[in-house]
Amino acid sequence: MGLGKSVQISSFLGALFRQKQIERCLVIAPTSLIEEPWEKELNKWASGVNIKKFHGTSVVQREKALNSVINRGGVALTTYGKAHDEDEDLLGFNCW
Repeated sequence: MGLGKSVQISSFLGALFRQKQIERCLVIAPTSLIEEPWEKELNKWASGVNIKKFHGTSVVQREKALNSVINRGGVALTTYGKAHDEDEDLLGFNCW
């Protein structure tokens, strides 16, 4: 039973990016919600924003995604587990 939280946050973030009020942000969500609805809704309501998933088993892919968001701006989308396990990589930057 969706209440539209991901749509509301996605459209809010899209507005903040369009108005140049933020350059990057970190979204932490349950694993089951990363692709559907978060990635889908961010692509729809924050179109044009660089959206990268910091998730999966490949360290190289996670590092590429994180560096892309840090260097180019956008949204880093990750899970509670990855935020806990990779806290130094994710939270060690003063950019969130």
